Amino acid sequence: MTRCHTVISKIVVVDDYPEVRELVRIILAVDPTLQVLVEIADGREAVQVVDKVQPHIVLMDIELPGLSGYEATQIIVQQHSSVSVVMLSTHEEEYYVRRALDVGAQGYVVKRAMGRDLVNAISAMSRHECYVSPHCFHGLSRHNSFPRRSRADPVLYTTGEQPDIQSVRSIV
Repeated sequence: MTRCHTVISKIVVVDDYPEVRELVRIILAVDPTLQVLVEIADGREAVQVVDKVQPHIVLMDIELPGLSGYEATQIIVQQHSSVSVVMLSTHEEEYYVRRALDVGAQGYVVKRAMGRDLVNAISAMSRHECYVSPHCFHGLSRHNSFPRRSRADPVLYTTGEQPDIQSVRSIV
């Protein structure tokens, strides 16, 4: 008899709005393989808590007190190479996505489409892939230089509102 081992993804949620943290918790509660370890409202505290709880994934807002989400992400990925960070943002513009990836985030989810995108992003993180919400493609597809940390890093783009796959490939 073969036993199935379920891998639990341990998650830290960082957002200064309690309503957003609650929504994330509700979205993730439908999947028993996703475990929210702690919720945090401050970037500086996020860095300290990640040191203590060693999550697999951090869901990080960009605009935070203490340290910005960008600053906290940069510190976390430098100190914990096995932790994947997904930025949560209201911003869909290219500048924000590029900056998030430049500081080491491996995913970017637009809050207005958080439901399915959040689950897809976490799934991509568990496969060591990158994820960017399809809502961000309208700005990205006009450019042909989308940064990645290395050529070996795979990039995942989701279905749904996805642009033509050939134009996406030319971006990366």
